[in-house]
Amino acid sequence: MSALLFMSFIFFTNGFESVLQINSFEYVDSPQLQHSEILKSFYFQKTVNMEKDIIFNSIFDVNNYSKIFPDKILHVEIIDENDFSKSSFMTFNVFGMQLVTQIQHETIDDSTQIITVLDGPSKNSKIILNFSELGSNTKIDANIFLKFKKPLSLLAINMNENDFQAIFNKVIESFVNYTKT
Repeated sequence: MSALLFMSFIFFTNGFESVLQINSFEYVDSPQLQHSEILKSFYFQKTVNMEKDIIFNSIFDVNNYSKIFPDKILHVEIIDENDFSKSSFMTFNVFGMQLVTQIQHETIDDSTQIITVLDGPSKNSKIILNFSELGSNTKIDANIFLKFKKPLSLLAINMNENDFQAIFNKVIESFVNYTKT
């Protein structure tokens, strides 16, 4: 999931060098910040009609990402794996170009996953997912911390919270739909 979220946010820019901090909804443009990262953080919540263990395992199983998102994720190569952690190289289709990014996917317990980008222009971006049961449904709380360096600043500057919410919802729905088949 993190991979598609991170890669859904990628656009190439012409060098726009401002910093947007979405938490405080203030825009800062100063010469001192010209080489800083663009930071955005969000909290989203979605309830799905699926048992917690099923959706939890579906999102943790990075081997299926290229099947769930065949137009965006071309290949997944797991480089290190145990019961609680998976490190992988994922090859993304970004506007017809292939971008390889290393992703670390960890389970903290049976209710929490942390997904971290380990390299590239969105290095140190992180998604923390918490899963909780609501009867036969599952509530997914997502804390998303995105960091963009050049050349990814165009998208970060031009997208608002509603755009990111729509992407998050679509990604979660894609996992649900794939898992139900």
